[in-house]
Amino acid sequence: MPKPRVLTGLAALDDILGGGLRPGRITVVAARTAMGKSMLALAMARNCALRQGRPAQVVSLEMSNQGLLERTLAAETGVLTEKLRRRTLEPSDFALLHAFDRLGDRSGGPRPSDRGRRCRRRHRLCGCG
Repeated sequence: MPKPRVLTGLAALDDILGGGLRPGRITVVAARTAMGKSMLALAMARNCALRQGRPAQVVSLEMSNQGLLERTLAAETGVLTEKLRRRTLEPSDFALLHAFDRLGDRSGGPRPSDRGRRCRRRHRLCGCG
């Protein structure tokens, strides 16, 4: 029996994809600069991981791990990305951010040659394959 599809959180896209993303497959989002690729990938990963409780990983050649984490935290908590970047947080912001301490891969940005290896390893560890 096939594994259930992973919903992207975007109903129209899920319909186009025939019910969502296929588990165990790498999905590549490609477009020219400043078209919203990173935000689309983050929205899909947030829906997958935080709403459906399924593993998700976003790899970007254009954004650092820190940038991806800042955008995810901002989207989930409502704290402005600019406040995160400039480190101008207020006490009320810290309470919101504390709930998302578990997010992120703080290992630093891997070289492009390491990304495929790391993705395959995480894929094996989560039992998706």
